[in-house]
Amino acid sequence: MKIAEMIKRESFESILINTVNEFYPERIFSFYNGSGSTFYMHPTLNTISVSKCKSAIRNYIKREFTYNNILKNTMAQIYVNAAFNMPELISQKAFSWSPSRDYDDSMLIFPSNRKIRFMDFCSGNSRVCMKHGYNNMMIQKEIEFRKKYENQPFILKILESDERYYTESILSGQSVIRIADRDKRNRYREMAVNMLDRFGNESKNNEDIKVYAESLNEHIEKSLSDVRYKELKILCSDVCNAVEPGIIEKRLSHGDLQEGNMWVDDRENIYILDWESCEIRSSLYDDAVFYYNTRNAYDYVNALTRITENIYNINSIGRAGKNSVRIFILEDIKWMIDEMSVMNGYEPIGLNVLKQKHIQESIRRII
Repeated sequence: MKIAEMIKRESFESILINTVNEFYPERIFSFYNGSGSTFYMHPTLNTISVSKCKSAIRNYIKREFTYNNILKNTMAQIYVNAAFNMPELISQKAFSWSPSRDYDDSMLIFPSNRKIRFMDFCSGNSRVCMKHGYNNMMIQKEIEFRKKYENQPFILKILESDERYYTESILSGQSVIRIADRDKRNRYREMAVNMLDRFGNESKNNEDIKVYAESLNEHIEKSLSDVRYKELKILCSDVCNAVEPGIIEKRLSHGDLQEGNMWVDDRENIYILDWESCEIRSSLYDDAVFYYNTRNAYDYVNALTRITENIYNINSIGRAGKNSVRIFILEDIKWMIDEMSVMNGYEPIGLNVLKQKHIQESIRRII
């Protein structure tokens, strides 16, 4: 999620200030007051840093803003240079961090949906912190998971951790989504998916599908107490009741599989990042999220339609396929609810979309 979207959703600047001061109490981070080091916020680049930063930071940002389209890529690189050469004109907001440090030019602050990364290019480490006021449930889940499976080649080792943060190495390379060569990008993403499949297969188990659906719906019922979600709760209940008897195959799931969470370093080692949503789900959950872009909430119904027609192939496997779609809907709504519970009550875009009556009617037609 970009800074511009976070500003619309939450009191982002206050959360940023409080987060920095929570994890770096020896200094004071505040709105610009002329003291200390000046950090400029660039919503388009989704970064906060000093203007005269280390070349390693500029190169990192340029690689993060690589596009397949030559013209778009050229414009992006020009914008990155302008953002650092003329920050007073390009940036949206400035902050003071006092007292200043000699190596502030090595620090890149990189906010995301639930966490803020403090990337120190001097030490080569990144401190990943839960946003101030956010529940630490999911970051604790990620820490526990990554420590348990740190010997897996695609899981980046945690160097240090506490209840609300962990430290990891800054990876060279770039996310798969930023690889300009289409063939390479497709090859790397399939390698990542295959590694995850092999890993997930080790935890496979079967469960009565009706029992699993009812447990998902019970979680949703308890979590959506707000009157705004009355109709959505009814929809989930209808989806649950539509599930027909059978068995569901489950396994360990990443939960938020997308090209932005796949990383290729300069030696072509592949890492899968952001494990805070991992848990046991139906075996096809990650495939549905990844290949059909269900994280794009505004295109959710179309994604469900394509999942129904393709990945679950209802025409060939009948009831079992339709059951899989029903389970996916319940699992995905649970995912959105869990995200909201971590984000201090801020409503995810997905839940906002699913509240709409015409969206619910479309989902009923699918199930």
